[in-house]
Amino acid sequence: MTLALQHDGRSATVIGLTQSAVMVGGLLGAITAPRLQGRFRPSQLVVLLTSGGTVLFAVAALLLPSPLVALPLAFPFFIAPTVNAALFASMLRETPEAMRGRVTNALVQVSTALAALSPLVAGLLVAHASSHWAMGAFAAALGVSSVLALSLKGLRQAEEARLDR
Repeated sequence: MTLALQHDGRSATVIGLTQSAVMVGGLLGAITAPRLQGRFRPSQLVVLLTSGGTVLFAVAALLLPSPLVALPLAFPFFIAPTVNAALFASMLRETPEAMRGRVTNALVQVSTALAALSPLVAGLLVAHASSHWAMGAFAAALGVSSVLALSLKGLRQAEEARLDR
């Protein structure tokens, strides 16, 4: 998003305001996460984030390089804190106490590595294709995540086991 706006000649003010609009979604999501987490099962939240994110990132790809791109991108940032909290809580519930430190560390390591790769991949895609293709690639990645969330049974089985207790 930032590179697309910059390549389009948008001012630093417009770029900053666009980024701020997206981050407001994350801030509001963090504030409302405790209320939302109790209303949805973790599997529902994951599907909402991945499926909704797929559609919204595809819309964002079409809106680039307009600052209006902030609107569809704000929702995934809004729901992400709730999904993260629900998944982390599920992981803690299902992991034996003796393994929690190692599992948490592994999760943080993988998440950090993927977060570091994201700007690199986006930059390469923008440099060698376009910002539309870069945003589309992230929509496709979310689409794959959505298919996995819908087809893999691990999280649903953990939920069912918890309800049976």
